[in-house]
Amino acid sequence: MFWINLLTEYQRLCRAQDFLEVAADTPAAFTDVPAVSGWSVAQHAHHAAHVNTKMMAAARELAEGDTALAAQGRSNAVAWLVLTLQRMPRGKGRSPRAFVPPEGLDASQLGPVLNQSRRALERVEPHLPMLRRSAQRLPHPVMGALTPQQWFRVARLHAEHHHRIMRDITRHLD
Repeated sequence: MFWINLLTEYQRLCRAQDFLEVAADTPAAFTDVPAVSGWSVAQHAHHAAHVNTKMMAAARELAEGDTALAAQGRSNAVAWLVLTLQRMPRGKGRSPRAFVPPEGLDASQLGPVLNQSRRALERVEPHLPMLRRSAQRLPHPVMGALTPQQWFRVARLHAEHHHRIMRDITRHLD
């Protein structure tokens, strides 16, 4: 497909995590703005952090030798489009039920999810050199089998997709 620098994607994903934590710590984070999104800023942060946690855990497990996670095949046209344009279209995808944030989300529910996401990023960091060289692939439910480099880019793009929505919500509240 094309060359992706895994270390750069990891650093950008860490900055994306910082954004989630800051945005979720604002007074308006729990305010609904249906004209912009069906989720509040806090719910978007919860969703993005939960997905990041699972994606980083899968990458770490693959690096540690859990070959049961390895996928056969290649990425598909959706992956090619997303990875090339480096953007996820808004309103096209639906979150799997397991990643839908709870209604009536409060800070006591959000904090632990953000902390888990931060820890997942920290735990995968020592494995980055191995993942950079890995030819194994991880399955993505929509994009097919992704290399670690592609996986990290998708994780970063997903987080940034939710950042844009969160910023739109915040602008609407101002």
